[in-house]
Amino acid sequence: MAVKLSAELLGEAFERARADWRRRRADETFEVAPARPMAAAFTIAISRERGAGGSEIAREIGKQLGWAVYDRELLERIAEEAGLRTELLRSIDEKRSHWLVELLETFGGASAMSGCAYVRHVAETMLALALRGECVIVGRGGTAILPPETTLRIRVVAPVGDRVKRVAREQGISEAKAAHDIHQTDADRAAFVKGYFHEELTDEHHYDLTINTSRIAVEEAAGIVIDALRRRQAANRAASNREQPEATGSAAR
Repeated sequence: MAVKLSAELLGEAFERARADWRRRRADETFEVAPARPMAAAFTIAISRERGAGGSEIAREIGKQLGWAVYDRELLERIAEEAGLRTELLRSIDEKRSHWLVELLETFGGASAMSGCAYVRHVAETMLALALRGECVIVGRGGTAILPPETTLRIRVVAPVGDRVKRVAREQGISEAKAAHDIHQTDADRAAFVKGYFHEELTDEHHYDLTINTSRIAVEEAAGIVIDALRRRQAANRAASNREQPEATGSAAR
């Protein structure tokens, strides 16, 4: 069986993303206006230690929910390619686009963000995807910049010894090289989030849920995340329903 190159896989991911944006745009075009306000769409954002299996959990979540998964490489390619970014932004409902503009203006006021157009493009891409909701975003500071009200923020960790063995096995390298790779990658990720979004990547208070993959398998971890998502969605719907009578009464007056 021929093994697909990463460029081919990335191309397929592009096409799936385009198809999803177009499908959802078409669904919204023919959607009848709801009788009550709809609860905001959720996004799952995953931050992970190198070798802890965060990407595998993201793919399993996407498989079970039928959601698109956007990893670092795909996010950056969308941000780089003007055509894809334009198509994504055009897929956003005009009534909701002000949310994206307001958040981008907030980031534009930060010295680090305003000084790096590329990072701003990546942030814009993530925020636009989150505005559509129903997707899993892996890395690139998604847990730091996406709104906590509509984002389930996950941190995936594991003891360094287990991560070293995993990376060495998967990459076919020595454990010494794997340990160096893990140390450098973790440091780079922390510096990226600290430098551009002014948050500590390892601060447990920034996450809704932390999963140790040395104790919990990928499929089980995905199930835990999905259960937490369902609970958050139910809570948001309940809050929306409680607010509706008051809004209706105010309109009547």
